[in-house]
Amino acid sequence: SVLREALTILKSRFAVVFFTPGNHELWVKNDPDLKSPARNKEDPTTTTTTTPYNDSMSKLRHILRVCDELGVLVRPHAFECGGEVLWIVPILSYHAQSFDIEPDVDARWQPVTPIEDAVQDYRQSVWPAGLQMTDDSVAKAVDRLNDELAEPLFSALAADRDRASSSPPALPLRIVSFSHFVPRVDLTPEKRILFYPSLPKAIGSKVLARRVARLRPDLHVFGHTHFGWDQRLDGTRFVQAPLAMPKERTKVSTCAVGYFPNFTYPEPLLLLDGASWAEDYVAGWLEYYKRYPREPWLTVAIQADSHKMFDWEGKEADKPRPEDCFPGGRIPGWKLAPHWVYEHMPELQAQDRHALAERRAGRPRPNAVRLCASRQDLAGESAATKAQLPIWEVVGGVDAGGILVRSDLSLDSAKLPERLATGTFVEELRLEGERLSFRRLTGTGPGTGWVSVSLRGKCLLVRRSPGSSDSNNNYDKSNSNNSNSNSNSSSNLQKPLSAPSSFVSEIVAPEKHELWEVFSPGGRILTLGVRVARLRKPPPAGRAPLSILCVPGNPFEAWGSARVTDPLHTALVEMAWRLGLPTVRFDYRGGGGGSGTCENIGHMAEDATAVLRRVLEQESESVIVLAHSSGNTAVAPAMLSLEQSVAAYVNLCWGLHPKTLGEDEAQGQQVHDAQLEAMRDFTGSSKAKMLFVKGNEDKITQLSDYEATARFPGK
Repeated sequence: SVLREALTILKSRFAVVFFTPGNHELWVKNDPDLKSPARNKEDPTTTTTTTPYNDSMSKLRHILRVCDELGVLVRPHAFECGGEVLWIVPILSYHAQSFDIEPDVDARWQPVTPIEDAVQDYRQSVWPAGLQMTDDSVAKAVDRLNDELAEPLFSALAADRDRASSSPPALPLRIVSFSHFVPRVDLTPEKRILFYPSLPKAIGSKVLARRVARLRPDLHVFGHTHFGWDQRLDGTRFVQAPLAMPKERTKVSTCAVGYFPNFTYPEPLLLLDGASWAEDYVAGWLEYYKRYPREPWLTVAIQADSHKMFDWEGKEADKPRPEDCFPGGRIPGWKLAPHWVYEHMPELQAQDRHALAERRAGRPRPNAVRLCASRQDLAGESAATKAQLPIWEVVGGVDAGGILVRSDLSLDSAKLPERLATGTFVEELRLEGERLSFRRLTGTGPGTGWVSVSLRGKCLLVRRSPGSSDSNNNYDKSNSNNSNSNSNSSSNLQKPLSAPSSFVSEIVAPEKHELWEVFSPGGRILTLGVRVARLRKPPPAGRAPLSILCVPGNPFEAWGSARVTDPLHTALVEMAWRLGLPTVRFDYRGGGGGSGTCENIGHMAEDATAVLRRVLEQESESVIVLAHSSGNTAVAPAMLSLEQSVAAYVNLCWGLHPKTLGEDEAQGQQVHDAQLEAMRDFTGSSKAKMLFVKGNEDKITQLSDYEATARFPGK
């Protein structure tokens, strides 16, 4: 009855709802619907014990019938989305002990609770004769229901996937599958790290793994283990976005993935918007495995919390220390979660303590959702301005006395002594991920600084630039000057650099993306997996006299500044677009929306060179190259051969030396730079005007690198 109510509510909120049951839905031992006798319709004075199910398997079939009655989808279903065929594929599954193929923790740690005693499923589930949770029989029986429900569809999808790899279909085929249980062992931390080392014996099954591998989805969503996750393996993106248990939400940072879950405001995690996939999200243990290898054979040292649960029965001299669980000073996953988690964890815990005290005092529980400050707080602002202002409506929680402000982007930077008042009206100066640089317009608190945009129980009213139009080349009409005003007036400096959401949507719209077939620097035909966004205003007849090419930074996962939606480039491209210049930006192969794999700096150079050549062939007669980070290294070979067509070059942080990338970034991605030997001689004449911009926090490249690189005759 609870499940029926929950699904009914979801159906009232969303156009389409898919569902697949998990282990909790199949418990029957304490099921109130199973225990409650039904009233006899023929004789109301008597009752009957007839129920629609009597064990976990029959309950599973009953849940599927309830979903059919409510219009909740439990079978694969196709949609046309963003010019593509999108299949959503629910997969029924259950766990089996054989899924665990990795060694157990050292036997000298005792007592390690057997999985049959550690997991409630063994006590709360009842299976028909012949099905045992100690072997694969339950998992196989549940998996067979997938074939019973939709075997023709599963076979057809696998066949379509095979055909698409050889001859692309009329519409691109995308598959998003989901299961409650885990489809791969490597989507869970190693046993020495887990609070319950036997957990992998109850999280997935080999039959589920085979079904997902056969389907080869673009994206697979899973659950059960309560670890936030977003990882690409063997061509599939695997995501877990757990709501988790209430006590986990305020104590376990590794539940979070990206901005989800916002515990006081119900906002789903975005995975796909039209034909555009969401960017990769940050999650604690995923960040750990980006930095360090998975080593399941390390079974002696266990994490500190586990030391409190288990006794070492070996020799005391052989007992490992808790820090040995993370050899070489590795940073645990719970310290690598999204920044907002640590910013607000103390407040969440304070809320828990407050709520517990209220319950113990017998006071009624308050509504968990409340409205934030309204537009009426914007005293003195015109009605037109109020109508355009987006608001971050952050609701719920307890106001701990204002909003914490830091001096810089980093969470290690100093906290300012004064807090920003809740409901303050601010202007956005810069947005980096979850961190906002602001200028205060009304209210009290620091005049400028950095705050989190994932504010809990508080709100900010944030002014961003209004929507763009051909007739308005000013960021903010209220700050525009008349023709007699000084062009260096301070009011010009008040124009925010962030692009409005409508502009971001336009520049990454599907019709702006192209797959270019171009000549690579080596002379061979290369179909680049780059995603290219082109924006013209107004569309010129033929080639324009001048265009701007933005060359992004490092596409590798450890750095990842190469994305069409990178906020730095979004702001810069917006300004160029307002000047009427055609602009081009791109994702390298394997980065952002690019396909394939970018393995080294040489591949980046091929991609950047190919796009630059294409811009000069089809977009404009000359180009301004605006390169960011290691994009400067990537585009250098092209500038050597095409410098006559490069009107200007802007270097945003980092010089043009491949040695910088190979030596000073040893802690990041090691790359082979053999294809960039020509750059070592990049000291000849250049016709292009050059501008080098170095950030104060650049700890990698020295000023001497820029000076050596910039020694051109006449510069």
